[in-house]
Amino acid sequence: MSKVDCKVYIATKMTGCDKAELVARAERVCEIFREYGITPISPVIEEKVANESVKLINADKERLAKFWKRDKEIIVKESHVLFWDHAEQKSFGVEREYALNRFCLWKPTVIYVAPGTPTSVAEWEDDAVFTSVHAAGAFIAETYGTREKRQEWRWNMLKRSFGKWLFNQYLAWR
Repeated sequence: MSKVDCKVYIATKMTGCDKAELVARAERVCEIFREYGITPISPVIEEKVANESVKLINADKERLAKFWKRDKEIIVKESHVLFWDHAEQKSFGVEREYALNRFCLWKPTVIYVAPGTPTSVAEWEDDAVFTSVHAAGAFIAETYGTREKRQEWRWNMLKRSFGKWLFNQYLAWR
């Protein structure tokens, strides 16, 4: 098997969450992904969230705008896959990151939900749904871990979807 060369953006709800819990979770998820040869990119770590037990509230709109711009840059130019950690938690920011990755760029999207969470249509819309970060890491490394595997995935996805997408774009002009 070829060496894994996959970068994964780890999207997660941040606003209103305990900073210390965010940091601990981000570090653990990154550690697990590294076990599979994946290069994790966590906004919690990128934005240097302080390891303190207080809620994260971004009151500084200019700072938040810079973070959002950087997050989009990572999703567009650096990451190969988006991993939504705790997708069952409502987050306007992550929903926009997800939309950019999945619906605009058509890039692989894998989600983690707490065990017992009903996933409904996510099982059809996302590339994979997991209740284990280890299982998600193994899947990402195996399915998207090399450039060749990502190119094969993208080619198959385009063959399956592009014609329908183009026709739906035509219909949207009504």
